[in-house]
Amino acid sequence: MITDSHIKDHDGWNGYKKKLDVQTAPRTIYFYKREVWFCSIGHNVGFEEDGKGCEYGRPVVIIKRCGPNLFIGVPLTSQIKPKYYFGVGEVKKKAAMAMVAQIRMFSSKRLINKIDILPIPVFIALKKAVKKFIF
Repeated sequence: MITDSHIKDHDGWNGYKKKLDVQTAPRTIYFYKREVWFCSIGHNVGFEEDGKGCEYGRPVVIIKRCGPNLFIGVPLTSQIKPKYYFGVGEVKKKAAMAMVAQIRMFSSKRLINKIDILPIPVFIALKKAVKKFIF
């Protein structure tokens, strides 16, 4: 049974997503690996991670640029969980875990603002955790 607290606002997200997709003013966004951006990831299906608030956002670590408008990213959470998660230390003075199982491709249109950058040793360890999960 689905309770009211588990009902997702797919219609609201769909409207917001349409606005993101048809942005009239071209935005040049400069983003790079290791950066943590607040990103509109939306309301997703089932157990896929959702964004929160009016921008349906969540922090995401950029793992790899795939051109000027696409990147591979891993969403972050403050929930401490052992399986399929990797601790990245603090982001904005709050403990953060990378949800390695939620890795995916993102459009730069989803980027809201840069909030942090991971230290090189942490980023290297995160990439190893991602590779281990995938392979």
